[in-house]
Amino acid sequence: MLAAAELLQVTERLAHNLPEVRARAVDTLRFKLKTGILQPVDIANDQTLIFNVLNTINGDQTKSGEADGVLEVVLHIVQHPAAHRILLDLGAITFFRTMRQDAPA
Repeated sequence: MLAAAELLQVTERLAHNLPEVRARAVDTLRFKLKTGILQPVDIANDQTLIFNVLNTINGDQTKSGEADGVLEVVLHIVQHPAAHRILLDLGAITFFRTMRQDAPA
């Protein structure tokens, strides 16, 4: 499990002004979830982190590879009921529907 300070640091990086910093934060989360260093339960109740994950693909500067990384993180965390509820409360369904409609064919 990551220390609270490390999780806060990742949360802040997800909201950074520079797209490269946000992309590295997503890659860090994805790697740690994939390898089991971080479990969905570890971040399931962190609404700010989940919001920032979604927000990383909400800008014009997001590349498709970065969006794929965010989607992979979301697939990991949505497995936990608390994270699932937060995603619903944040409007993730509408967000992903809009994203799908705006995606190039």
